[in-house]
Amino acid sequence: MSTLPDWFFEAVTEKAEMLIYSWCPDLMNILVAYVKGRLFGLKSLFVEQCHTVQCLIPLAEVIPNNPVFARLQELHIHHMESMKQICVGQLPPGSFEKLKFLEVQQCSYLEN
Repeated sequence: MSTLPDWFFEAVTEKAEMLIYSWCPDLMNILVAYVKGRLFGLKSLFVEQCHTVQCLIPLAEVIPNNPVFARLQELHIHHMESMKQICVGQLPPGSFEKLKFLEVQQCSYLEN
């Protein structure tokens, strides 16, 4: 996401309802991509085999004022070998309030 031009965010990502991160070695903080890409309309998010991610949602590093993933209905986390935590920090009210399906598979180091 960090390498995409600004026009792409306005034309594409703001309208996206589904996003799949697969084999993304540079993905470190999904919240930065969420805010920068204005992915506020996401309904489905898949994150798989992004082996550098230790925490999917590090709220301690980026403290948003608004809810995060407020419209997200599905979250799929697969084969995240380095991930120790899904979320660190207090979620703002309204975050994940529409989540209906959470799937976590093969995250062998997941602690929290």
